[in-house]
Amino acid sequence: MNRPAALRNKLSSIITPRKFRFLKESLTGYLFVAPALILIFMFGIFPVGFALYVSLQKWRIVRTDFVGFANYVRAIGNVTYVVAFFLGLFLLWNFYQILKEIIEQAKENDQQPWLMALPGVLHALSAYSFIRYFWYQLPEFLDIAGKLRGLDKTRDLFLRLIRAAFYAPAVYRAWQFFFWIFLSSVIISIIALVLYKKPRASQIQARFSLMWLALGSGLGLIWFTIQQISQIYSAALETNTDPGIWPQVIVVTAGFILLIGGWLFWSRAPKAKQTWK
Repeated sequence: MNRPAALRNKLSSIITPRKFRFLKESLTGYLFVAPALILIFMFGIFPVGFALYVSLQKWRIVRTDFVGFANYVRAIGNVTYVVAFFLGLFLLWNFYQILKEIIEQAKENDQQPWLMALPGVLHALSAYSFIRYFWYQLPEFLDIAGKLRGLDKTRDLFLRLIRAAFYAPAVYRAWQFFFWIFLSSVIISIIALVLYKKPRASQIQARFSLMWLALGSGLGLIWFTIQQISQIYSAALETNTDPGIWPQVIVVTAGFILLIGGWLFWSRAPKAKQTWK
């Protein structure tokens, strides 16, 4: 048998008519829900994300500097950091719960769904890379008003500034990164669905995506909060002032969680069957 014929036979054994029909039905379903998802993003998710972006900036008629949680701290005090810290813990708890459900269902159904973890990582990375692109792109649009000051405000100038906003170096790099990550996630997702010959494969893949999103968001939020708390303590040491009770609540809570986690790992070690555990 020549090589092209062997390759066709191998592909036909992988992509069976049943799998092709399932893939076609899945793509058709995604195309049907795409308009609704676009509308939800434009009129639901985007306004909320834009409001969050604005709340993290300093505005004096026009945008100036990134100030983090300063606006929230000015409104409700250092309890902002407590809310952010426990929100991060909540996201990590969701990561644990999703992972636990995946493991339990895999044992019940005698499955090994870990192949779906890779496209799940890429889906989560695609979401983060889109947020990163949005973070770089939005200031370029918002700064157009400042660039028009003192100039003859014509339609051609405005369109030229719009085009330049898309091709700003940081924006263009962020867009390219998002595009290639998203394209890779789609290709790897399709390959995983074809290779994983178990029911509800797309649902398992979606659970892995949510799991990685929860893990990344939780760790990122806690890390950012800890950095902010460190700055508060540094400023308190320099000015010889009291940092307040809420930063101390976060530090004590973090230490308590690490202590309990270490004790749980230590107490369960003798019961583990594997040596490394």
